[in-house]
Amino acid sequence: MDICFITKYPPIQGGVSTHCYWAARGLAQRGHRVFVVTNANEVEPTFRIHLSSSDLALEGAYAPAFPGAGRVDVYSTEPPDRSKLYYIPLGNPTVTRLATVAATRIREYGCSVIFSYYLEPYGLAAYLASRWTGVPYVFKHAGSDLNRLMALEELRTAYVHVLLGANRVVSRGPSRDQMLAHGVPPDRINSEVAFGIPTGIFNPNVPALDIHELIAAFAADPVDPTLPILGVYGKLGEYKGSFDLLQAMAVAFRSGFRFNLVALAHGWQEARAWSLVDELGLRDNVRVLPFLPPWRIPGFIRACTAVAFLERDFPIAAHTPTIPSEVIACGTCLVVSAEVARKQLLRAHMRDNNNVIVVADPKRHEDLAERLHYALADAPRAHAIGRQGLADLGAGQHHEDYLDRLDALLTAVAAEAPVPDEAARPADPSRPHSDVLEATKRFYPYTRALLGPALERQLREAVEGSALGRELDSPARLGLELGRLLLSVLDVHAPTTQVRDVCRYEYEQYRWAGDRAHGPAPNARFAQLVDGGQARRVRVNGAAEVVTFAYDVEAILDAIDRQAPAAAPRAAPVKVLFHTGSLPMRVNDATADLVDLIIRAPINLDDLIETVQRWQRCDDERARARMRDHCLAVLEGLWWEGVIELEQVVGSGVEGR
Repeated sequence: MDICFITKYPPIQGGVSTHCYWAARGLAQRGHRVFVVTNANEVEPTFRIHLSSSDLALEGAYAPAFPGAGRVDVYSTEPPDRSKLYYIPLGNPTVTRLATVAATRIREYGCSVIFSYYLEPYGLAAYLASRWTGVPYVFKHAGSDLNRLMALEELRTAYVHVLLGANRVVSRGPSRDQMLAHGVPPDRINSEVAFGIPTGIFNPNVPALDIHELIAAFAADPVDPTLPILGVYGKLGEYKGSFDLLQAMAVAFRSGFRFNLVALAHGWQEARAWSLVDELGLRDNVRVLPFLPPWRIPGFIRACTAVAFLERDFPIAAHTPTIPSEVIACGTCLVVSAEVARKQLLRAHMRDNNNVIVVADPKRHEDLAERLHYALADAPRAHAIGRQGLADLGAGQHHEDYLDRLDALLTAVAAEAPVPDEAARPADPSRPHSDVLEATKRFYPYTRALLGPALERQLREAVEGSALGRELDSPARLGLELGRLLLSVLDVHAPTTQVRDVCRYEYEQYRWAGDRAHGPAPNARFAQLVDGGQARRVRVNGAAEVVTFAYDVEAILDAIDRQAPAAAPRAAPVKVLFHTGSLPMRVNDATADLVDLIIRAPINLDDLIETVQRWQRCDDERARARMRDHCLAVLEGLWWEGVIELEQVVGSGVEGR
């Protein structure tokens, strides 16, 4: 199949560009021809990846070709020739140029489908190219375009048309609710395509780059080869923790511990960084090198004693960086801020000092210096932490699964006609949802998929004459209002059915969707709180509830997504933890009982553990010690999820319940 990508791509630095590179390469490796249309060659020097002549060679990694027909061809616009392209006021018609190049390539090569990632300029260019060529498109958003660009009034209308004109929008988690709020039909939202690290390239067996040769290659002065190396890569800046890292480095040096910092990092605040390096006297031990392309990053990771990613106070809550997963996949010790750790898929399995090293708050420079010392002072220990991180956390979503789902999605859309203009027109927000089934399909898609004719009739009768849908200024409010109506009908006409459980699950998601940003990052490490030597109390952070479902709701939802035949009703009770700071979490009976105990009232940590030991009838010291360790592991997972917090309470008179 011939596919047109309209996306970011190297030499643009960043997560979206990296994802697009691995997606294009992976699809080409499967035999597809991928024609990448981009403006990558126009990227400013501050965010430009260094590509060598071997990278750009005919057989190089930049535009790879594989046995058979599979290959990647890249077509990038160049900076405008101002002797030809000028008008008043002067500008760069980026969208026009990308859409024109894409339409030309689509017609020339007969592309069957368009894939676009990021609203500006790529999504809008895909919208236009699709309309001009009659080829359908799939659009994927990131966190920054959806939550920063989409918020601007002068841009929003165009972007809504991009979303509504796509045959599929790839969106998951809380962002999916935003898609629904903008009017994207649920059956055109795909939440299954989730990027996975290519572990065939990111793994502990990748040969390490020679850091000192790398430094020499960019004409930088050498560093002391006897010192450990802390690696950093990605944009630098205040929110990235770059200046905190330099300050902590100076603290460590004053205490007598020295190391080298090698950073593949540039950014708008680079001049400030270099000024701080000189002010703190770090020039001999800091080397800032150009960005390397994605396929060279594993070798860099493997060459470092540890790699740090210290993003904090990031203004876009939905931002979920890939760098921590890349470091873990390579089996290298990861030093990570608590804020970023709480955004990772497997955050509940992270164990500080065991499989990662966590920095509660990089702005506390003495604490950060201590964490860096722990990471770098003992190379075998750092190696063991990195290997344990790989064993416990892996690389998250598997790359081949990601390619399977993306391949299947693009193949399915290629067989469809583009979304007609009428269907891509934003709805009139003043129009009430008089058709309750239409509203149910939009807000409760899984429930709608299970409704039969009898329940449809009961639902229509229940809504007749009501004011449902007149509060369209608040999609969340409409979702809750509709959910209560659906449940009232199902409680009477289908109280013990799968559809009632599914509706309850979707309703609870709306009810608990007020804050899914995981709240503030912890201000201390879990081990510090547990081993603090003071009386400690466990409490729920915000609000939480464990809901018991008669059926395995998640399995039912998965079957609906896969369009599998409906399973015969069979009771398989499951318990799901809902919390204002996280997505729904399936828990076992023991964890549910533990959480219920904490929900009732704050409880002393030792009392909590003793209660669980008593429940589990731990009679000897060995069994009690095992159960204590198990409880602490579960509590740390809940702590990472933001469900609980641990208080240090001065004095011994702490109430047990």
